[in-house]
Amino acid sequence: MPLVVQTLIEEGWKNVLLLTYLRYGTKSQQWQQQLAVVDQLIWSVQPKVNNEQRQTLLRL
Repeated sequence: MPLVVQTLIEEGWKNVLLLTYLRYGTKSQQWQQQLAVVDQLIWSVQPKVNNEQRQTLLRL
C-alpha cells in the first residue's frame, strides 16, 4: 500500500472511525459505510489485472 494511503488511514481516517464508533456503534450504517470507504481506498491502489476491475475502479 502506498505510504500516502497508509498515512491517510492511520493519521486521519482512524479518528473518523473512532468518533463514528463512539457515536453510533459498529452495527450502524455510518460505521459500515466508513469501513467500506477504507476497503475501497485500499482496493483502488492495488494493481488491476483485468478490464472488469478497471471498470469498477472508474465507478468508485
